[in-house]
This record gives sequence, structure tokens and C-alpha cells, in this order.
Amino acid sequence: METPARWYGAPVGASATNRPTFIDAASGNFRAAPGAPQSDRGTTATANGDTDLDGRPRTVGTRTDIGASEYSPPQTTMTAGPKGTTTDGTPTFRFTSSRSGSTFQCKVDGGPWMTCTSPSTTSLAHGSHTFRVRATDPLGYLDRTPATRSLPIVAP
Repeated sequence: METPARWYGAPVGASATNRPTFIDAASGNFRAAPGAPQSDRGTTATANGDTDLDGRPRTVGTRTDIGASEYSPPQTTMTAGPKGTTTDGTPTFRFTSSRSGSTFQCKVDGGPWMTCTSPSTTSLAHGSHTFRVRATDPLGYLDRTPATRSLPIVAP
């Protein structure tokens, strides 16, 4: 049997001080839950390996996961809509998520995030505007890098 430190994903000889949290351990889903203490807390030690159990890199940016597998957030992609200057005061945007079954929230300029679906049409006055959309997958993971389109609306 593995020692608790190894179970928590810590390097050999290390100690784990926080109990890990998983998406659904009772069903055998040992991916790290959103905000889990084992997420983004490790080092790049070779004992951790370069990838998690799903084959994804452990180190993303400057943070390393010490859990066996962390479920990555969905990625939102803008697939259609005006780019650059337009005279269309009611632009329509289309978008997708890297995770099927995701829901979306849209935001225009400094307004609040609102539930939306693709395609999404919004009414905009003349001037510069920014449309943002982000996905939340069925497990509750939120895209931390919303898809963004900036566009000036000008008179025809």
C-alpha cells in the first residue's frame, strides 16, 4: 500500500498536510475537484512526472499539480461574429466549448455575466464595445480565459 504522501501525489519523502478533494471518489473519479488543495501546489520535481494520469502536462504556466489527475477547465472559442469595425448595431456571435454539454455566460462591456446560448445577438449603440463569452462544463469547471471580441460600431 502507498504511503499517504504518495497517495496525495507528493514527492517521496514529502508530507501532505491537506486532505485532497476529488470530483467523485465514491464512483472512482479521482480527478481533482475545483479548488482542490492539491491543485497548483507542487514542484517540477522529476518524481512527480511530466504528465498526469490523463496524459496532460502537470505544469501549466508556472504552477504544477501534485494530484494524480486534474480536470482542466473548458476552452471557449468564438467561431463567428464581426471582427473589427462594423455598422451592424445588432451583431450575432457564435461560440463553442471544448467540452460537450457546457453552458455559457456572455458579457458586454462592463455589464454582468448573463446566461446565453450560441448564437447570441446583442444590441449595441455606436462606439467601442467588447463581447465576452465563457463556458462552464457539466462538472462545474469555468473557463478562466473567456473568448473576446472587440468591435467599434460606426454609423453607416
